[in-house]
Amino acid sequence: MTAWSVTPFSDIILPACSPTFAAELPSPPALTDLQASTLIHWDTTQLESAKSSQQWFLWKGWLANFGIQHIATDEGMHFSEYSQALQAAIAGQG
Repeated sequence: MTAWSVTPFSDIILPACSPTFAAELPSPPALTDLQASTLIHWDTTQLESAKSSQQWFLWKGWLANFGIQHIATDEGMHFSEYSQALQAAIAGQG
C-alpha cells in the first residue's frame, strides 16, 4: 500500500489596507514603511483553529519572516473579530 497525502488548500497571509491608505505610503512602498503606520491587529489567541498558524497572524512573526525586527509590532488597533479588523482596514485606519 502506498501512503500519500494531498494538501487541498494552501493559504497565503498578506497584510491589507485600503487604496487610500496605500496611496499615502512612499513610492515604491517597503515593509519598513510600516514603522510609521498604524498596524491593525486581529487577535486570534481565542481561536482554537488558529493555534498552529497563530504566528502568521501576528505582525511580529510575519515581519520576522522578512528579517524585520525593529518595528513596534504591539502598537496599533486591536480587534477580536476579523470583520472589525477588516472594516478598520477598509476605512483607511491602518
